[in-house]
Amino acid sequence: METSYSDLSGEGTIYDAVRPEACSDPEYYTKIAGYVEVAREMYGADYNPSQHDLDPEVVIRAGGGKKHGRYYMGEGTIGLTTTPNLAQIRARSTRSSASIHTRPEPARPEMKALAEELYTVEQMKQCILQDMEQFIPHCVQQCIEDMQPQIQAAMKAQCDYFLVCFTHMLVS
Repeated sequence: METSYSDLSGEGTIYDAVRPEACSDPEYYTKIAGYVEVAREMYGADYNPSQHDLDPEVVIRAGGGKKHGRYYMGEGTIGLTTTPNLAQIRARSTRSSASIHTRPEPARPEMKALAEELYTVEQMKQCILQDMEQFIPHCVQQCIEDMQPQIQAAMKAQCDYFLVCFTHMLVS
């Protein structure tokens, strides 16, 4: 059973069941993976889509019918008059028929990745804030302790000055 297919231009792999990251277009990979899954439900695990024409019924099952007047994939290659619609496919489907999938939203994986990244950033931010809450009071206390001799020396110098001034006033 073949696990990867290249695009017609030869510029890249569009589907690789073993290594999804090797595919040139992640959005198209999702579509092909859905198509292959439904095709194998309908025709068996050995079905190789690269050896067959695009099956309109598989496209409709994989994409949950036409959305906004467009097929899930292969829009220009599917005949409009000969292709059954989703209602017709549902009407003749039985329990043993291939399932009808809902169409994945193209931005869903990116949105999920961004949400996970945002969560990670928020967790890091919380850790940094907790570290700062512990560090700042310690730092302030250390500064006070370090400055204590200087403060005492400055206060002593002022007291000595006032004492000299006061003594000078008393003597005069």
